[in-house]
Amino acid sequence: MSTLTNALPVTAASSHCCFCSMQCGIELVPGEKGAGLTVKPSQHFPVATGRLCQKGLNALDHVLHEERVLAPLARSGGGWRQAGWSEAIGGIAAEIQRIQAQYGRDAVSVYGGGSLTNEVCYLLGKFTRVALRSKYIDYNGRYCMSSAAAAASRAFGLDRGMTFPLSDIPLASYIILAGTNIAECQPTMVPYLLEAKKNGAIIVTIDPRNTMTSKLADIHVRLQPGFDSVFVNGLLHVIVQEGLYDRKFTEERTHGFAQLAEAVKPYTPSYVEELTGVLEAVTRTIARGFAKAQRGIVMTARGLEQQSNGVENTLNYINLALLTGNVGSGVRLRRRHRAGEWARRPGARPESGPAAGVSID
Repeated sequence: MSTLTNALPVTAASSHCCFCSMQCGIELVPGEKGAGLTVKPSQHFPVATGRLCQKGLNALDHVLHEERVLAPLARSGGGWRQAGWSEAIGGIAAEIQRIQAQYGRDAVSVYGGGSLTNEVCYLLGKFTRVALRSKYIDYNGRYCMSSAAAAASRAFGLDRGMTFPLSDIPLASYIILAGTNIAECQPTMVPYLLEAKKNGAIIVTIDPRNTMTSKLADIHVRLQPGFDSVFVNGLLHVIVQEGLYDRKFTEERTHGFAQLAEAVKPYTPSYVEELTGVLEAVTRTIARGFAKAQRGIVMTARGLEQQSNGVENTLNYINLALLTGNVGSGVRLRRRHRAGEWARRPGARPESGPAAGVSID
């Protein structure tokens, strides 16, 4: 647990942990004699149910760490020396102007991230497009959940992290966790899964590793990396061939069913077993269980998204929810950073944000 100390008295404050999409509530509590701050879980933030994981309990380490840079540093003799702000800002500006004068405006690119505040993400995008007049800006999500964003946009026409509140998880009767290790990455979500299990839900984890999350599962599929789409094609094949899909929902709310049915036709459970090693019976059991469940939920994350075919992998799991009518209550594309949405939309994503797509001469 982090404790921030200083010489001045401080007062209590409420805030949120910035390290994942749970955004758990934290209380900054004054230390002894009113000096310093200690992080404690908020008992008034309903999503985290009064809990914090180690990331939240140590949220002040960004401020406290002994290696935190408090002033500009400049390279000198193979090392670093402290520089003044005027020197640093002036030197950076001069070098940017030199490079752009010699190679053009787009010779300078900017890279942001979800750890920045919403306001800084916006200003970073504006700085790049309006001040630098460069078209090259991106952010850490390109290596994070961009596959999920692209898949959601293709499936739903917009990029959103989930289609249901966390309070729906305990109401689910079948939950598939694909490429996600919630117990270690978003621990404060685990109570929702445990409550679902208590209510009789079946939990399936799909992960090549044995993890803390897989220990919660009723079925654990140790799928080899790179075979996610093949495996889900097998699930879709069983649901289509056995007529287990939601006919009313697919007819009224989706398009492309005939193309999907044709695409997954070759992926029989026996063929999937040949390619992946996952037993035919396991594929059939999961497909039938999910399709017949009153409420099914699919949660995906970086494990299947950060692959060369990550968009395809994610789309397949979205199709699984669409085919069974579990959209609005069944798809969660998990985020990691608090500011992930803002880093993308009004800030650092190349196709959106201030002046995005505008040609500036």
